Amino acid sequence: MVTITDAKESADLEIVNEEGCKIKTIISRGIGEPGFRYTSTRAASEVIRARDEITFQNTSTDPYVSSEWIFGDNTTPQVVTRSSTTIIPVRHTYGVSGTYFATLRIKNNIECTEEVTIPITVGKGFNMMVPNVFTPNGDRMNEYFRPLFSGFSNMIFSVYDYRGNVLYNEYVEEKDLNNIKGISIEGWDGLPTPYSPYFIYSAKGLLLDGVTEVEKSGTFIVIK
Repeated sequence: MVTITDAKESADLEIVNEEGCKIKTIISRGIGEPGFRYTSTRAASEVIRARDEITFQNTSTDPYVSSEWIFGDNTTPQVVTRSSTTIIPVRHTYGVSGTYFATLRIKNNIECTEEVTIPITVGKGFNMMVPNVFTPNGDRMNEYFRPLFSGFSNMIFSVYDYRGNVLYNEYVEEKDLNNIKGISIEGWDGLPTPYSPYFIYSAKGLLLDGVTEVEKSGTFIVIK
Protein backbone atom coordinates (compact mmCIF):
# COMPACT_ATOMS: atom_id res chain seq x y z
CA MET A 1 0.00 0.00 0.00
CA VAL A 2 1.34 3.41 -1.00
CA THR A 3 0.03 6.61 0.56
CA ILE A 4 0.40 9.72 -1.61
CA THR A 5 0.22 12.93 0.40
CA ASP A 6 0.59 15.40 -2.48
CA ALA A 7 -1.69 13.87 -5.09
CA LYS A 8 -1.67 14.98 -8.73
CA GLU A 9 -4.33 14.44 -11.35
CA SER A 10 -2.01 12.09 -13.24
CA ALA A 11 1.44 10.62 -12.52
CA ASP A 12 3.77 7.71 -13.27
CA LEU A 13 4.14 5.05 -10.58
CA GLU A 14 7.33 3.01 -10.76
CA ILE A 15 8.10 0.05 -8.49
CA VAL A 16 11.64 -1.41 -8.30
CA ASN A 17 12.69 -4.55 -6.39
CA GLU A 18 16.10 -5.39 -4.86
CA GLU A 19 17.34 -6.89 -8.13
CA GLY A 20 16.53 -3.78 -10.12
CA CYS A 21 13.47 -5.22 -11.81
CA LYS A 22 10.88 -2.57 -12.30
CA ILE A 23 7.32 -2.05 -13.39
CA LYS A 24 5.83 1.25 -14.40
CA THR A 25 2.24 2.38 -14.81
CA ILE A 26 0.28 5.59 -15.11
CA ILE A 27 -2.13 6.47 -12.28
CA SER A 28 -4.85 8.99 -13.06
CA ARG A 29 -7.34 10.44 -10.60
CA GLY A 30 -9.42 11.66 -13.50
CA ILE A 31 -13.10 10.78 -13.42
CA GLY A 32 -16.04 12.01 -15.45
CA GLU A 33 -19.07 14.03 -14.44
CA PRO A 34 -21.97 11.78 -13.35
CA GLY A 35 -25.40 12.38 -14.83
CA PHE A 36 -28.54 10.55 -15.87
CA ARG A 37 -32.05 11.06 -17.17
CA TYR A 38 -35.15 8.91 -16.79
CA THR A 39 -38.35 8.22 -18.68
CA SER A 40 -41.41 6.07 -18.10
CA THR A 41 -43.85 4.32 -20.38
CA ARG A 42 -46.22 7.25 -19.94
CA ALA A 43 -46.19 10.56 -21.79
CA ALA A 44 -43.84 13.21 -20.43
CA SER A 45 -46.80 15.25 -19.16
CA GLU A 46 -48.30 12.35 -17.20
CA VAL A 47 -47.59 11.42 -13.59
CA ILE A 48 -45.42 8.34 -13.07
CA ARG A 49 -47.52 5.80 -11.22
CA ALA A 50 -46.54 3.04 -8.85
CA ARG A 51 -45.42 -0.09 -10.72
CA ASP A 52 -44.71 1.82 -13.93
CA GLU A 53 -41.45 0.73 -15.54
CA ILE A 54 -38.89 3.55 -15.50
CA THR A 55 -35.89 3.56 -17.84
CA PHE A 56 -32.68 5.17 -16.57
CA GLN A 57 -30.14 6.40 -19.12
CA ASN A 58 -26.56 7.03 -17.98
CA THR A 59 -25.35 10.36 -19.45
CA SER A 60 -22.08 10.57 -17.48
CA THR A 61 -18.97 11.85 -19.22
CA ASP A 62 -15.69 9.92 -19.49
CA PRO A 63 -13.64 8.57 -17.90
CA TYR A 64 -15.25 5.89 -15.74
CA VAL A 65 -15.22 2.10 -15.78
CA SER A 66 -18.35 1.14 -13.85
CA SER A 67 -21.56 2.61 -12.50
CA GLU A 68 -23.78 1.80 -9.55
CA TRP A 69 -27.49 2.61 -9.53
CA ILE A 70 -29.04 3.17 -6.08
CA PHE A 71 -32.78 3.61 -6.57
CA GLY A 72 -33.65 4.96 -3.13
CA ASP A 73 -36.25 2.34 -2.18
CA ASN A 74 -34.01 -0.09 -0.23
CA THR A 75 -33.72 -2.46 -3.18
CA THR A 76 -30.33 -3.97 -4.04
CA PRO A 77 -28.12 -1.50 -5.96
CA GLN A 78 -27.44 -2.44 -9.57
CA VAL A 79 -23.79 -2.39 -10.68
CA VAL A 80 -23.00 -2.05 -14.38
CA THR A 81 -19.48 -2.68 -15.66
CA ARG A 82 -18.62 -0.65 -18.71
CA SER A 83 -17.20 -3.01 -21.33
CA SER A 84 -17.62 -0.81 -24.41
CA THR A 85 -18.63 2.66 -25.53
CA THR A 86 -22.26 1.48 -25.65
CA ILE A 87 -24.16 2.40 -22.49
CA ILE A 88 -27.08 0.08 -21.81
CA PRO A 89 -30.09 1.65 -20.02
CA VAL A 90 -31.31 0.09 -16.79
CA ARG A 91 -34.93 -0.31 -15.73
CA HIS A 92 -36.61 -0.14 -12.35
CA THR A 93 -40.12 -0.16 -10.88
CA TYR A 94 -41.26 1.56 -7.68
CA GLY A 95 -43.96 -0.38 -5.85
CA VAL A 96 -45.69 2.45 -3.98
CA SER A 97 -46.21 6.20 -4.35
CA GLY A 98 -43.55 8.46 -2.91
CA THR A 99 -40.55 10.64 -3.66
CA TYR A 100 -37.45 8.53 -4.22
CA PHE A 101 -33.88 9.77 -4.38
CA ALA A 102 -32.18 7.85 -7.17
CA THR A 103 -28.38 7.99 -7.14
CA LEU A 104 -25.91 7.18 -9.91
CA ARG A 105 -22.36 6.57 -8.67
CA ILE A 106 -19.56 6.22 -11.22
CA LYS A 107 -16.11 4.77 -10.51
CA ASN A 108 -12.78 5.01 -12.31
CA ASN A 109 -10.07 2.35 -12.55
CA ILE A 110 -8.45 3.29 -9.23
CA GLU A 111 -11.73 3.26 -7.27
CA CYS A 112 -12.33 7.04 -7.17
CA THR A 113 -16.05 7.81 -7.24
CA GLU A 114 -18.42 10.65 -8.06
CA GLU A 115 -22.20 10.58 -7.76
CA VAL A 116 -25.35 12.52 -8.50
CA THR A 117 -28.80 12.22 -6.90
CA ILE A 118 -32.12 13.18 -8.50
CA PRO A 119 -35.54 13.02 -6.77
CA ILE A 120 -38.20 11.04 -8.63
CA THR A 121 -41.88 11.66 -7.88
CA VAL A 122 -44.11 8.60 -8.15
CA GLY A 123 -47.90 8.84 -7.87
CA LYS A 124 -49.01 11.41 -5.31
CA GLY A 125 -45.38 12.01 -4.31
CA PHE A 126 -45.50 10.72 -0.75
CA ASN A 127 -46.27 7.67 1.33
CA MET A 128 -46.34 6.73 4.98
CA MET A 129 -46.55 3.20 6.39
CA VAL A 130 -46.78 2.41 10.10
CA PRO A 131 -46.83 -1.07 11.69
CA ASN A 132 -49.42 -2.10 14.29
CA VAL A 133 -47.07 -4.14 16.50
CA PHE A 134 -43.40 -4.28 17.44
CA THR A 135 -41.20 -6.54 19.57
CA PRO A 136 -38.38 -4.80 21.51
CA ASN A 137 -37.01 -8.04 22.99
CA GLY A 138 -33.29 -7.70 22.21
CA ASP A 139 -33.15 -10.02 19.17
CA ARG A 140 -32.15 -7.08 16.90
CA MET A 141 -35.27 -7.49 14.80
CA ASN A 142 -38.19 -5.07 14.94
CA GLU A 143 -36.56 -3.28 17.89
CA TYR A 144 -37.85 0.22 17.10
CA PHE A 145 -41.33 1.48 16.38
CA ARG A 146 -41.36 4.10 13.64
CA PRO A 147 -43.11 5.14 10.44
CA LEU A 148 -41.54 4.53 7.05
CA PHE A 149 -42.20 7.42 4.69
CA SER A 150 -40.97 9.43 1.73
CA GLY A 151 -41.79 12.78 0.18
CA PHE A 152 -41.62 14.85 3.39
CA SER A 153 -39.48 17.88 4.23
CA ASN A 154 -40.05 17.41 7.98
CA MET A 155 -41.76 15.01 10.35
CA ILE A 156 -42.73 14.98 14.02
CA PHE A 157 -43.44 11.57 15.54
CA SER A 158 -44.98 10.95 18.96
CA VAL A 159 -45.97 7.91 21.05
CA TYR A 160 -48.55 7.92 23.88
CA ASP A 161 -49.94 5.38 26.30
CA TYR A 162 -53.68 4.68 26.31
CA ARG A 163 -54.24 7.50 28.83
CA GLY A 164 -52.59 10.04 26.54
CA ASN A 165 -49.30 10.42 28.41
CA VAL A 166 -46.40 11.27 26.09
CA LEU A 167 -43.74 8.54 26.00
CA TYR A 168 -41.67 9.60 23.01
CA ASN A 169 -41.16 12.57 20.69
CA GLU A 170 -38.87 12.91 17.68
CA TYR A 171 -38.52 15.61 15.05
CA VAL A 172 -36.51 15.44 11.80
CA GLU A 173 -36.20 17.81 8.85
CA GLU A 174 -34.27 18.26 5.64
CA LYS A 175 -31.17 20.36 6.30
CA ASP A 176 -31.10 21.90 2.83
CA LEU A 177 -34.21 21.96 0.63
CA ASN A 178 -32.00 22.79 -2.35
CA ASN A 179 -30.09 19.55 -1.83
CA ILE A 180 -32.70 17.05 -0.64
CA LYS A 181 -31.28 13.79 0.74
CA GLY A 182 -34.36 12.19 2.35
CA ILE A 183 -35.12 11.96 6.06
CA SER A 184 -36.07 9.12 8.40
CA ILE A 185 -37.25 8.61 11.98
CA GLU A 186 -35.02 6.66 14.40
CA GLY A 187 -38.05 5.45 16.38
CA TRP A 188 -39.15 4.47 19.88
CA ASP A 189 -37.24 1.63 21.56
CA GLY A 190 -40.09 0.74 23.94
CA LEU A 191 -38.65 2.52 26.98
CA PRO A 192 -40.19 3.47 29.27
CA THR A 193 -42.91 0.81 28.97
CA PRO A 194 -45.72 1.51 31.46
CA TYR A 195 -48.70 -0.79 31.59
CA SER A 196 -50.93 -0.01 28.64
CA PRO A 197 -53.24 -2.38 26.75
CA TYR A 198 -52.31 -0.46 23.60
CA PHE A 199 -50.27 2.55 22.55
CA ILE A 200 -51.06 5.49 20.30
CA TYR A 201 -48.83 7.07 17.67
CA SER A 202 -49.04 10.32 15.77
CA ALA A 203 -46.96 11.26 12.73
CA LYS A 204 -47.32 14.67 11.12
CA GLY A 205 -45.18 16.23 8.43
CA LEU A 206 -44.89 18.82 5.68
CA LEU A 207 -44.52 17.56 2.12
CA LEU A 208 -41.70 18.65 -0.16
CA ASP A 209 -44.08 21.05 -1.89
CA GLY A 210 -43.77 23.22 1.23
CA VAL A 211 -47.55 23.62 1.51
CA THR A 212 -49.33 20.32 2.15
CA GLU A 213 -49.41 18.85 5.66
CA VAL A 214 -50.14 15.16 6.16
CA GLU A 215 -51.01 13.58 9.51
CA LYS A 216 -51.56 9.95 10.44
CA SER A 217 -52.40 8.41 13.79
CA GLY A 218 -53.41 5.03 15.11
CA THR A 219 -52.84 2.35 17.73
CA PHE A 220 -50.35 -0.47 18.13
CA ILE A 221 -49.31 -3.06 20.70
CA VAL A 222 -45.96 -4.10 22.19
CA ILE A 223 -44.98 -7.77 22.40
CA LYS A 224 -41.93 -8.80 24.47
